[in-house]
Order: sequence, then C-alpha cells, then structure tokens
Amino acid sequence: MEWRNELDLYESGLQVCPNNAKIHYNIAKIMADNGDINRATVNYINALRLNPTYENAMNNLANIYLKYDRNIEAEQLLRKAIKIRPSFAAAWMNLGLAQLAQKRYKVNI
Repeated sequence: MEWRNELDLYESGLQVCPNNAKIHYNIAKIMADNGDINRATVNYINALRLNPTYENAMNNLANIYLKYDRNIEAEQLLRKAIKIRPSFAAAWMNLGLAQLAQKRYKVNI
C-alpha cells in the first residue's frame, strides 16, 4: 500500500496497532495542525489512556484546553507532565499561561 501523506500512514498504522499511544498522538498532532480540534482531542485522550505518563500528549491536550478556557483541566495535565519530566520547559510555560488565565498571579508550585 502506498501512503499519500502522513495521516494516511498513521491511520493505516492504527488499523494494525490500535493500542499504540504514539500513533494516536501523531494523528492528534496532525488533526490539531489541520484545525480538527475534536479529532485531535479524542486522539490525545486515547494516547493518554494507553500511556498515562505521555507528557507530550498531556502538554498538547492542555494547549487545546487553554484555547477553550478549560484552564483548570489544562493546569492539572500540565502539573502531571511536569511531575513526570521536571525539565519540560514548554509545560512550565503553559502552566504559567493556565494560571494567568485563572488570574492566579502568585507563583504556587
């Protein structure tokens, strides 16, 4: 089979390996980049269901939540991601944005 694009490749992979968190994550990234937020969200959630310590999926799903004012949920995901990988700079930055959106200006780590 010939794949026309990345999405075709990952969707084909999902047929063979439906329980692969990385495939769900990659589909989610493509969907988010294409503006299909619903499919991106579903695939990030699936990636996290399959791999609950997938910090990149947590960060990216938190970014979606931030765009839709789901700031508390975003903060929870970001705190988990940081706990898993304390050096995760993007998650720290996004945590600050989540707290700013909640008008929480005091540093509370």
